[in-house]
Amino acid sequence: MDDADHHLITLLLQIMEESGADFTQTFRQLGEISLTDLRNPEALNNYWSLKKLSSHVDYPAFTEAYLTRIEAEKGSLQIP
Repeated sequence: MDDADHHLITLLLQIMEESGADFTQTFRQLGEISLTDLRNPEALNNYWSLKKLSSHVDYPAFTEAYLTRIEAEKGSLQIP
């Protein structure tokens, strides 16, 4: 795990704790929501735990780091 991954995980856990979001539902909903909807306030209405996270002041920083990490992961996939 590199420093960026550590920061991403720490930031998410901090936001979940401070916002009172449900840990299980947050991870589940992160796996279900489309990446474009992650920043869409209307779409977040369908994901109550993420909606709760989105009210936190650091949510934009989290989404930026998360989307950057997802893009980096896509770039590292090797298709045989």
